[in-house]
Amino acid sequence: MNKGVAIAHSKINLGLIIGIKRPDGFHDLDSYFIRTSLADYISYEIEECNELTIFIDGNDSYLEPGKMDLMEKAARFFSEETGFVFSLRISIEKHIPSQAGLGGGSSDAASVIMFLGEHFKIDKEILLKIGERVGSDVPFFITGFTSARVKGRGEVIVESELPLKRTILLIFPNSHVSTKDAFNRLDNMNREISTLPNSLEAINRATFRNDFELLLDGNVDKILNDIVDEDDYYSLSGSGSTWFILTDGKRSGEYQKALDAYFKTCIAEIK
Repeated sequence: MNKGVAIAHSKINLGLIIGIKRPDGFHDLDSYFIRTSLADYISYEIEECNELTIFIDGNDSYLEPGKMDLMEKAARFFSEETGFVFSLRISIEKHIPSQAGLGGGSSDAASVIMFLGEHFKIDKEILLKIGERVGSDVPFFITGFTSARVKGRGEVIVESELPLKRTILLIFPNSHVSTKDAFNRLDNMNREISTLPNSLEAINRATFRNDFELLLDGNVDKILNDIVDEDDYYSLSGSGSTWFILTDGKRSGEYQKALDAYFKTCIAEIK
């Protein structure tokens, strides 16, 4: 038996442009992914055997009835791609909110793929291919990059320079967002498709926009616009529901106090 532990970090999006729906059913995207210190903690036990078996402990609080956990999907795709059969037990301590635009499920799945890849000595190129099958955000987490520009359906990943401000205030409205529903709503809108700047030197809401904000009622945006200094940046992450402020350490505490009356918040760092 082989055992392992992993930290599965979350991400935020600095800008997120969604293209029109492709013939294969996916969408091209353009975004900068930034890895954060908010993370899930996962432990593994694996044994080689004649039949593929996967057990997951700790996912009851977030897994929807009838849905397969992305970690199980990742393990099954790994077995299909590599031919290895095994018994895998996963135990997860969940800290990244589900359906929050922080990539928690994708990061957990990437962690499974990387653990199995290390156990069976599989090249990273194959692991990235498996990640693409699981979900668009998964390959980024497999790269291990802290900051990267991500395009295509998530498979085009170029490491980028980090922004100067490294403290992130995560803001959690009391809601959840279905990514599938959010994409369907965008597809039914008349909107302009643009592109993001080629560097993170000057981050602002005019040029680093998130298309999914078009779907919202503007209440959170209004509160943040009234509070956040013009030198700092705030945005929705992914398809939501989490918002964030990119700032410095001192102001993050001030923002947190100002937002306590409205939302649950969490201070994180770029990791």
